Amino acid sequence: QAAEAPDAGEADKGQPVEGMPASDFKTKFSRCFEYRNDSLVNGLAGGQVWGLKDLSICRDLHPTFVSNSVLLYEDKLSAIRPNEELARKQYLLVDGKLVPFEEAEKLKKEKEAAPAASP
Repeated sequence: QAAEAPDAGEADKGQPVEGMPASDFKTKFSRCFEYRNDSLVNGLAGGQVWGLKDLSICRDLHPTFVSNSVLLYEDKLSAIRPNEELARKQYLLVDGKLVPFEEAEKLKKEKEAAPAASP
């Protein structure tokens, strides 16, 4: 008798699981999941973020993924994380450093409010 794969329980329930091949994820779940954006992993390109389609049947079939997205990296489902963690982020160059857009706006306002330094 063959031993079951470690994640077989979740996979049998029809849910994406970490570690499954990206090709299996796309084949089994593309009816309810769609590509959202590319993602850097450890500073390297190659990650893809997929999220649940906004369809009631998909929300019913995959309730965990209403608030979570999946990260495909190195040909497998590498992570299941909250949507906001995997959302596309905008960055601005501030004083030679890449800073998230929201933080850059805050720094800009603080800089404008600070009195000018005298020479």
